[in-house]
Amino acid sequence: MAAVICVPAVWASAPRVADVTPPSGATGVPTDIGELVIVFDQPMHMSTWFITAVAGYPLPPQFDAESAIWIDPTTFMLMLDDLRPNTKYAVQLNGSRRSGFIAAEEEVPLEVTQLFFTTGESDGRDNPPAATARARPASAALGPTVFRRVTEEREQAFSMLVPEGWQTEGGVLRIDPTAGGGAAQSIEAKVDFAAKSDAQGTVMLQRLPDWYFCDMRHSPAGQMGLYPPGSNYGGMTVHPVMSPGQFIREVVVPQYHPQARNVRVREERALPKVARSYAERMGAMFGALGFTFDAALLTITYSENGTHYKERVFTLIENRGPAVAGQWVNRETVYVRAPEKEFDRWEPVFSLMHGSVKLNPEWLAREMRGALTRAGVMDRVHREIHNDMFLTLTGREEYINPHTQEIEAGPSELGYYRWETAQGDVIYTDNETYDPNPEGLLGRTDWKRSPVRPRSPR
Repeated sequence: MAAVICVPAVWASAPRVADVTPPSGATGVPTDIGELVIVFDQPMHMSTWFITAVAGYPLPPQFDAESAIWIDPTTFMLMLDDLRPNTKYAVQLNGSRRSGFIAAEEEVPLEVTQLFFTTGESDGRDNPPAATARARPASAALGPTVFRRVTEEREQAFSMLVPEGWQTEGGVLRIDPTAGGGAAQSIEAKVDFAAKSDAQGTVMLQRLPDWYFCDMRHSPAGQMGLYPPGSNYGGMTVHPVMSPGQFIREVVVPQYHPQARNVRVREERALPKVARSYAERMGAMFGALGFTFDAALLTITYSENGTHYKERVFTLIENRGPAVAGQWVNRETVYVRAPEKEFDRWEPVFSLMHGSVKLNPEWLAREMRGALTRAGVMDRVHREIHNDMFLTLTGREEYINPHTQEIEAGPSELGYYRWETAQGDVIYTDNETYDPNPEGLLGRTDWKRSPVRPRSPR
């Protein structure tokens, strides 16, 4: 649900099927295999698909009308009912007149692709073994699930499918730069949006805002202790850059689950391919910026208000480094949770919800224009911050020449008040009422006060 970054295409060719389970052409496939899993070689649109029959071959029977599920942007799964023995099944992905499998980047459809497999002998039992039944996607146990498309209420920025009866809250978040201590958090629209099964969020998906931080360790001001961790620098919290896992453990969990007890990290999975893909997209859009990217997925468990939860949290850390005043920011942070014993059966629902997001193109166009304008203001603010830091460290001040209106720097320790002649003679004094003209200092009476240059950008 990225709010303001419009990512250009990085895939140059049409998508293709990279892997299938069971493999296309396989024989002796168990009649109770329970699923057909298709993996693509690049991210696909998770809100659409199209499967049709191949002439002369039966389609494998599905559980119900909602048996098609996107697991992630590259993995599609079709849940199967029991198959007939010694039968050759076939499915066709996309058709000559209709395309449902479409690349997410360039909107290029998958070429028509046919997949075949043949079942083996029946095991002679009327029902599949219990182990096989459990191995099937547990979303089938939920029964028919009705989804409704809801629109983000604050700015109608995006819409999303949520199960019927669920609640949504939040949406686009705007930060007042005067209240935030600076403009850093105000350039981009942030998203803080939750869809949940009840008021307590027993089962829920939540997208968290992208927050900017500042690592001052390589800054002279930071090394002098002027901006210690926890302080505010241009609206950003000062803190050394974190790894994705550290950010989830130290920021996400305490902030969004303050009542959580016995928090345990069950798995921490680094996602270098995701980070590399994000870096490539950013590079295609903005060129070589020198930023670094790191992504991870954490699975955690904890107890909250008497319920034992399982949760998965994803985030990507964009480290802009010394070139941008030590800025770093969390991107695409989202978590899904459910009671631990129910989590697996809700995963397909979470997948569908996350893949169903549609941005409002009119809102996105307005936001991009506004972000560019705000970025210009932010750039001036950063220049002011750096300049003010330099003046503070060097004991200097900036004055406006009253004769030429040029900006001139001078040592403020000699006196805060400054007078200047048209010839360039200068007087510093701490006496606010002093005027050198009546006494004709240096034989001149054209002395004028040099005001201190205002700090705020205009």
